[in-house]
Amino acid sequence: LRSPVLRSTTRPGVYELDIEAPRRLRAKLKRCHGRLAEVAAARPSTEAGRIRDELLRTRERLERDLAEATEVLPDSLAGGAP
Repeated sequence: LRSPVLRSTTRPGVYELDIEAPRRLRAKLKRCHGRLAEVAAARPSTEAGRIRDELLRTRERLERDLAEATEVLPDSLAGGAP
C-alpha cells in the first residue's frame, strides 16, 4: 500500500511527492460528508444502506490518508490548511 502523499508518474515504478495531497484529500472528505448527509436524509432502503456503508468506508480511508498526509507534509510545503 502506497502513501497518500505519493502519486504515479508516466514511468513504471516511479512515483513523486504529491504536495497537493492534503488539499485534495480535504476536498474529497468534504464531498464524502456531503454525500453522507444526502443519504441520511433520503428515504431508508436497502440501496441507501449499501451506499451509506460504502461512504462510511470511504470516509474512514480518507480520514486515515489525510492524517498521514498532514503528518508527513508540513503546512508550509502543502500550502497550509484551508
